[in-house]
Amino acid sequence: MVEIELDPRLSRIAPVVLAGMAAMALALLAIAGRSVTPVDATGHPRILSYADWQALKAERAFRAERDRLRRAVEELAGILEARPDPVRAMLVRDRILKEAAMGHPALEQARRKLRAAAEAVAAWASGGTGREEAVRAVQEAVEALR
Repeated sequence: MVEIELDPRLSRIAPVVLAGMAAMALALLAIAGRSVTPVDATGHPRILSYADWQALKAERAFRAERDRLRRAVEELAGILEARPDPVRAMLVRDRILKEAAMGHPALEQARRKLRAAAEAVAAWASGGTGREEAVRAVQEAVEALR
């Protein structure tokens, strides 16, 4: 058998180190909790309810979808800045149409404008419409996402 011998000084230091780590963990939890703890009208903290949690989740989902839609609009703008590439434009259009089919109800108008912008950019890249029409559609999508 292998014997492990511990230095007696470690047995005196270990509780102090553990207490310090516990205090740091509590401080980090307090800081993190302060940012998500709901407050009432008077500014006093209150317990996070199930409805509050659902609202936080919905807000997080809203922001994530809005960011995804903004990246798609930026990609369409990039296509407009480059030489017309019908294949890339149609692939991006198909992906955007699929991704923007459903989502948060508050972003329905922005999704509709994004789908129209994807169609306009694909039509411009393939020679079906003018560049001004595609630029206008992308600008409308950008405005809808503000």
